[in-house]
Amino acid sequence: MGYSAPGQSVEPSRIAGPRQGPNGLTVAVTPDMRSTNRYQELLASALEQRGIRVRFPEQLGGRRPVLRALLSRQFDVLHLDWIHPYVTAETLPKSLLKSTIFVLKLLLARLLGCRIVWTVHNVTGHDARFGSLERTVSGLVAALAHGLVVHFPAAEQIVRSSFRVSPAKEVYVAHHGHYIDVYPRGSANQGEETQRAPSPPLMVLTFGLVRPYKRIEELMMALRMLKGNDVHIRVRGMASDEEYAAELACLGRDDNRIDLDLGFIEDESVARLYDTADLVAITQTDTLTSGSLILAMSMGKPVVAARTAHAEYLLGDGEGGVLYTSGDLEELASALESLTDRRDELSGMGSANQRAIAYHTWSRMAEGVERAYRGTK
Repeated sequence: MGYSAPGQSVEPSRIAGPRQGPNGLTVAVTPDMRSTNRYQELLASALEQRGIRVRFPEQLGGRRPVLRALLSRQFDVLHLDWIHPYVTAETLPKSLLKSTIFVLKLLLARLLGCRIVWTVHNVTGHDARFGSLERTVSGLVAALAHGLVVHFPAAEQIVRSSFRVSPAKEVYVAHHGHYIDVYPRGSANQGEETQRAPSPPLMVLTFGLVRPYKRIEELMMALRMLKGNDVHIRVRGMASDEEYAAELACLGRDDNRIDLDLGFIEDESVARLYDTADLVAITQTDTLTSGSLILAMSMGKPVVAARTAHAEYLLGDGEGGVLYTSGDLEELASALESLTDRRDELSGMGSANQRAIAYHTWSRMAEGVERAYRGTK
């Protein structure tokens, strides 16, 4: 299975229970991304512990389950996570039709008295085909939603300015939960990837779904600017874009410092994979919240990360890593070189990251999300 924002597959869990939770609140969450992301599974569990009944489309049954359940009043709150599946199609006309139907359904939900909450993960979806359309639809969704959820304080202003959100609209901050102890830890001596030389080079890991928005090519090109054998890169994760995977393979073909092996990573192997790394690279920028960064910090690893509002918020004064300007290969190369010279500090940096992220539990996140469901600050 594995963490899929980095991008691994997860078996969706079926949540049983009465029609309403003990506190009388039932929430329909859509789309169901549990097959590729641990996020919804962990949040749903934390919400259930607060007495909220969480339902995903497959648990509502039948064709068009969310619409049918809405018409029959089977839930109180419609929680939108990612909206890109309802906006993007192969062509612009199809995307326009799809988006129109989606917005009309939200209008119907409001007319029927259903509360709508949207967690804004990104300003636009990763690899958005029609960015202008998605921004327009996002603005409409923000206007129709009763409340918006973001994962760190500075994201509120980004969302308000991006979608021209009314000052009267409530934006709730619910910090993204951590992944400490989510993945089982195996023996440090198991598996081929754990074999290290007596004085190994700095091993930099980038793990997750391999798609263009991850900008992994920048890391590989920055490595090519470094002489010697002091830094190696390990790229792991599922490739959902064959053309991009081929581009990366071409970049790494003649450089034995680049270990590119794209494929499925089992949950049981995730922690062991991180155990083999000295440092984790987070190169993507087109996201409000980086699950990859949260995972790296949860695993107790220092990071080199593209400078984003979320990275600046989590890393604070830089005790746990180094930030660089996205697209500046020289700055990234310099960051890698500087961390090579600070190898004796890396363990302490990773420990600082784990301590910092440990505060952000799923139960605290669920408390913030419940406020959005109930419309209370």
